[in-house]
Amino acid sequence: MNEWTIVTTIVVIVGLIVTVTTPLLKLNTSITQLRSLIENVVKRVDDNEHDNTESHRRIWEHNDEQDALLQNHELRIHDLEKGTNHEH
Repeated sequence: MNEWTIVTTIVVIVGLIVTVTTPLLKLNTSITQLRSLIENVVKRVDDNEHDNTESHRRIWEHNDEQDALLQNHELRIHDLEKGTNHEH
């Protein structure tokens, strides 16, 4: 083997390493970015579920208060109608 064969072999090996390594580094970077995005999305979904649960709790609490007020009004109307029916 002469020197040029050795140099050519080394250049080919270095070129092969660069050819394989560059896409692998880009892939690794992309995977890292995707992992970060997915973690962020999961956190937002969890936060959204918590916020929705709290909102629904407040809505149902308000609904229960409105039901009580409505029942009170119905009883008052009933009592008023009952009182006017006895007078006639």
